[in-house]
Amino acid sequence: MTPEYAKAVLAELHRRSGTDLLTGLFPQQLAFIQAKSKFRAALCTRRAGKTYAVAVLLLLTMLAHPNSNAVYITITRRQAKKNLWPILKMLIQKHNLQVTTNETDLEVRISNGSTIMLIGCDDSRQIDKLRGTPYRLAVVDEAASFGAKLKELIEDAIGPALMDNTGDLLLMGTPGAACVGLFHEITNCNTKGWDVHKWSVLDNPFIPHAKAWIAAHKESMGWADNNPTYLREYCGRWVRDESSLVYKFTKNNVIQVLPENLTHHILGVDLGFDDATALSDISFGDIEPKVYIHNSFKQSHCIVSDVAALIKARCDKVKYERIIIDQGGLGKMIVAELNSRWQLPLTAAEKSDKAGIIALLNSDLQVGRVNVVQNDLWIEEAEILQWDIAHRKENSAYANHVCDAVLYGYREARHWLNKGATVNPLANSSEALAQWEKDYEKSLVKKIKIQYTRSWDNPDNLFNS
Repeated sequence: MTPEYAKAVLAELHRRSGTDLLTGLFPQQLAFIQAKSKFRAALCTRRAGKTYAVAVLLLLTMLAHPNSNAVYITITRRQAKKNLWPILKMLIQKHNLQVTTNETDLEVRISNGSTIMLIGCDDSRQIDKLRGTPYRLAVVDEAASFGAKLKELIEDAIGPALMDNTGDLLLMGTPGAACVGLFHEITNCNTKGWDVHKWSVLDNPFIPHAKAWIAAHKESMGWADNNPTYLREYCGRWVRDESSLVYKFTKNNVIQVLPENLTHHILGVDLGFDDATALSDISFGDIEPKVYIHNSFKQSHCIVSDVAALIKARCDKVKYERIIIDQGGLGKMIVAELNSRWQLPLTAAEKSDKAGIIALLNSDLQVGRVNVVQNDLWIEEAEILQWDIAHRKENSAYANHVCDAVLYGYREARHWLNKGATVNPLANSSEALAQWEKDYEKSLVKKIKIQYTRSWDNPDNLFNS
């Protein structure tokens, strides 16, 4: 068999595999993955079949284009593995595709030299890794969970990487409760240059009982037709829902610079590897009952020495009263290593009643007792982090690493012990006169009480005073 003949046979096998891969896709899926637009977005409900459709598209594209690269991106690597990896492996096995899979790197390597990569982009370092590699196809899933970071991801990293092969960019996901970010803008405002597709689980023929199930679920939850969760999750509509957002943050909590009289500093640390390791400073003073969030940072794939270096670098600049660190998972072993080898004074984070501490933080946010420095990474997460449908825990599609680091530090803060500064009114002002009258009235009442007490003890004093 000549090399040319072998290549032709392989190409034909790939073509036939591609034809088979399309079998079973319903019209909305086909319309999305076969559209000619280079930039397209899918706004869908839960269980609409969007991830299955792009799994097919990723395989088709790489089978048809030798020595090419495709990338599938979610907010975390764990989410990428959960969403797409099982579907890819199922399709590969079902259609007997000539590929190899790498579970460690989350890569599918086609026999023609092409590669499908699954990655998480929770921090800027992960975004930077997308630079330099040319992509024929890039897919961003759960796009609402990126918030403001999506624009950086597309404009600075993915966009230029598509230029070599005039590649396609696909955004997809369900609506978020915050109604912010580029995905909201594209799918809700008819952004020029984007081909937007919308469909729901009711269009998915493989879940024929969806309509009856949703109706029963809606009734059991007591949802009206205008319930934001129902509209968002099962109708695919953008509806801002404050109750679904974990943190009650507003722009009123943002400050430009920190006050100078902050004397107490706590460092919160949330450990991770595939998920980011996050650090955040919590500071407060001795007068105002306020706490300040600042200097937040997160980075994926940190080993123990990286964590030690990050903490020590901060300790060289700030005298922390406490360093609070997460000991969940392998955290206990890591903290023991940090304590013994690097002599870092670490305290295990208290993690009980997380919902209660979030409620306290929200209360302080709403009355202005929590301020955060502008552009801090905490804002990036807190602005879009939302509860799951049952409102029992945070939605795993959204990053919460900096939020957790802040929570560990906030729990230890004692800003609430401060009563606030006494501000004296200006001399000769109406406020000063009102204060003088109030003080004079208090002194008269006090004097009368004293005289009354004396007169009670000796009635003669009543007439001699």
